[in-house]
Amino acid sequence: MKDLNEAVHGFQSNKKELLAAYESIVHSYEFVHKYALFSNANILARNKSTKNQERSDSKMAVKVNLKSTTIPVEIGDMKFEVKMDEDNYLNFAKKFEIFLSELEQLDEEKLNDLEYLKPMFRVVHDALLGDGSFDMVYNAMPNLRFVEGTFKQVVVELDREIRSLR
Repeated sequence: MKDLNEAVHGFQSNKKELLAAYESIVHSYEFVHKYALFSNANILARNKSTKNQERSDSKMAVKVNLKSTTIPVEIGDMKFEVKMDEDNYLNFAKKFEIFLSELEQLDEEKLNDLEYLKPMFRVVHDALLGDGSFDMVYNAMPNLRFVEGTFKQVVVELDREIRSLR
């Protein structure tokens, strides 16, 4: 019972930190999404203007290295990949918004009910790290408070990684 009370207290005291970490990853996803749209618009505009100009040297080549759209994540011995494509962003952002609104509407009783909270966290974890990721981590570490602490670390590190890619 002591562990349960500690877990409940941990959720209540870390709720703001957890929400801030989730919001940070959503903002990073939004930046990548908006930057991709902006870049595509610029490429289309340049291609259009290039077609209207004559090239003096048609053998000129431009080489641009592509960056991977996935970020590897390791939790213990488990390996996951966070996909940074637009579809994954939209899926995560949608599920995150639902999660946020549900979490903010919880009363004290529901906030203390770890079995009630578990499916909510599962949806967000799986949306970011892939289907089944929550269950894999929870089975290795069957304490929801610890799983959320680990996930918060992942979100903070992902935010740093995404910011470094900008």
